[in-house]
Amino acid sequence: MIFSMKTNRFFTAILSVALCVNFVSCGDDEDNNIIDPENAVKRLISISYKDQSGTGLFNIEYSGEQVSKITDTYKSSGYSKTWVSNYTYTTNGVTEKVDIQNSDGEDFSKVTNYTLNDKGYVEKGEMDDGGIWSYTYSGDYMTSAILMFNGRKDVEDKYNFNDKGLMVSNDSFDKGIEYTDIPNQGGLFLAYTDDALGLDYCNLQYASLLGKAPKYLPKECIEYGTSDDDNVELTFHYELDEDGYVKKVEVKNLDGSETWWTETYTYERVK
Repeated sequence: MIFSMKTNRFFTAILSVALCVNFVSCGDDEDNNIIDPENAVKRLISISYKDQSGTGLFNIEYSGEQVSKITDTYKSSGYSKTWVSNYTYTTNGVTEKVDIQNSDGEDFSKVTNYTLNDKGYVEKGEMDDGGIWSYTYSGDYMTSAILMFNGRKDVEDKYNFNDKGLMVSNDSFDKGIEYTDIPNQGGLFLAYTDDALGLDYCNLQYASLLGKAPKYLPKECIEYGTSDDDNVELTFHYELDEDGYVKKVEVKNLDGSETWWTETYTYERVK
């Protein structure tokens, strides 16, 4: 993603962030078109993450403008895994070969052939074990992920977006998602699930194959369970770099007393 940013807009962005609590800007979305995420000068190359059980590194490699390889390693007490995804592109499709190594010895590989729509987003994926994924969109935003396996159709996830490109609810946070006015410059997929990089298809998201990320960064999201102990209410706390990109996010419960996970981002300049 390419952008040129005027100096006065940059200082406006930093000032608006600095004046608000927890690095989350608190103005209205329509009044804060500070930086256009469509014209970014950096692209994401890695995410180091830490949850309550272990640590991981999500590394992204490019060939030109396309993602060619993603390596995700994770380690916790007594367990480790490595997922390596390699991407091969054709005119209207892409093949993903995933090699998975687990410390418990259950290593395996799988291949999925994806068909792309006219915007370059995956609309169908046929796995070598017979499973079929399909994805639907509203404009540039994914609205559902559906898995068909052995004749059974499961709607894995649903996402609802408004006309501003903001996700208003999903299966993980059915009671709503509230956004800051901080532009999502790095194209980060946050508030899609209640875990760090927890979706089966997060690799495809960060390969820019499942539509765009929301235009702004989430502030908090809520899901109510069957009891108070099952309720999930998360808040997002950001640290930005000098260009307005997120360096680090801490995801905490509503009162800030417990950190669920953190993600730290590394970018490379592309212009």
